[in-house]
Amino acid sequence: MNPKIVHWDPEWGLLGEDTMRQRLEAEGYRVSKYHYTPGTYFPAHTHSLDKKDTVLRGRLQIGWEGASGVTIRANTFARGARAIPNWRLLSFENKQPSTSIVLQDSVSENGADILSFLMHPIGFGGWGGPAEYVVQWTVSVLVEDASGRPVAGASLETTDRLGNKRSYGPTDGKGAATLILNQFRRFNSVESAARTEDHTPHKLVISKTGFATRILDIQADRPQRLQIVLQQDNR
Repeated sequence: MNPKIVHWDPEWGLLGEDTMRQRLEAEGYRVSKYHYTPGTYFPAHTHSLDKKDTVLRGRLQIGWEGASGVTIRANTFARGARAIPNWRLLSFENKQPSTSIVLQDSVSENGADILSFLMHPIGFGGWGGPAEYVVQWTVSVLVEDASGRPVAGASLETTDRLGNKRSYGPTDGKGAATLILNQFRRFNSVESAARTEDHTPHKLVISKTGFATRILDIQADRPQRLQIVLQQDNR
């Protein structure tokens, strides 16, 4: 099971019960409304058909076995007032592989922390499976010349702390480009419950014919907007 998280798009209208119902029915779902009291819990179970859960008020926690390739974008994680003593933001209790879990531009509040996790070594207790998650941040770049005019067609290349390179661009007609940078990757192994690869800082190289190349370091730990000026190369 690989669930997909979909955020409400303002183009669908004002978020509410009626618009949510209309949206789901347009997608072919039969809609039922439920109100759960705080602390409601359902044990592990399966469904015989495709199911989509939507939340209008409150918080919903879903656990699943062996999810991979899930990206959670621009979420705010918060720790509830009555959280259990051993609460973790991410708890990997999987037997099947649960890898390529990505937290992108997601922030924490009220005691939650992206560093709060639980993993076991692969094979732990005869069931521990591979586990992995990555924290990423978006960096919006605007490239201009010394007169403030956008520089289109500029090439961008990043190199992370481990030497991994990635090319971006070229910048568009407004001189803009978007970078997706890893802060860290955390994963387990047979020998270790958790290992951490720090990918930041990243070295960004911006180049275009006729301009002097710019090189700068970026600390990937939050969403950022960078305005970068390229000087004419008069050589």
